[in-house]
Amino acid sequence: MAEYRRVLSHVELQRKFSGITPVTINATLKAMKYRAGSFEKGNVRFLLSRDPDDAKFLEPAIAGEATHLLTYDKDLLSLREWHDDAARRFRQRAPQTRIMTSEQFLAERRALPGSWQVWSRLEGER
Repeated sequence: MAEYRRVLSHVELQRKFSGITPVTINATLKAMKYRAGSFEKGNVRFLLSRDPDDAKFLEPAIAGEATHLLTYDKDLLSLREWHDDAARRFRQRAPQTRIMTSEQFLAERRALPGSWQVWSRLEGER
């Protein structure tokens, strides 16, 4: 949750989207905690030698059987297509996890039937 708070607190993001305020950030994080539930990471370990710090995102995705991992990190995004050992291991351990940018995720959601009503309201905030 600290990473979400850090990203949402970026001044540039708040300038672009006036609806992102300390109050909405807190409410969003609270809702995420409620909806996401919790799980124990247990003994899940994943080594990404080219960027060991990324393990903190990959291990919970594997343990929690995440459907999506949203990121702008090039190493993480490369796991979708690269053919190196780490990419193959991640796809084997988390075949259901789709790694994408937030724009790709939102574009996908906008394409869902009935989603135009929600997105038209959000787009109006820009």
